[in-house]
Amino acid sequence: MTSNASLLGTALLEQAAAFDHARMLEVFNAYLATWRDRDPSIRAELFAPDAVVEDPVGAPPLCGMEAVKAFWQLGDGSGSRFEPRLELFVPGGSECLVRFVMRMIKEGEPTVELTVHETLRFDSHYRIAALRAFWSQDSFKVVSAE
Repeated sequence: MTSNASLLGTALLEQAAAFDHARMLEVFNAYLATWRDRDPSIRAELFAPDAVVEDPVGAPPLCGMEAVKAFWQLGDGSGSRFEPRLELFVPGGSECLVRFVMRMIKEGEPTVELTVHETLRFDSHYRIAALRAFWSQDSFKVVSAE
């Protein structure tokens, strides 16, 4: 990067809201771990009580933890084992963009991977205040037959 571009980049970053991006990453990794560990109660603690979740984008937004928990029960009750893998984390201010792959393993069925892109906004307590998940049917891939 040229020195002018570097100076401009530094100046712009200094104007961004002061947020601890490492802490945001910790929270997101904890969120993924709750899927692997099948722990929706810990997952809920990572979210603000009035969180809004749009999963997938285009579906009606889920407002508040009761609605979000009911949505999670669909995945948690599927009988699948989840193995999430974070591939990309791009922080900016109080928000981030992530890409992860959720491997879903269910006995007697093919193993499937879902690639998801999400945007998340954190509140001042580093709880997830908003989550938008971008995925479609084209985001699924069968990776092995049982």
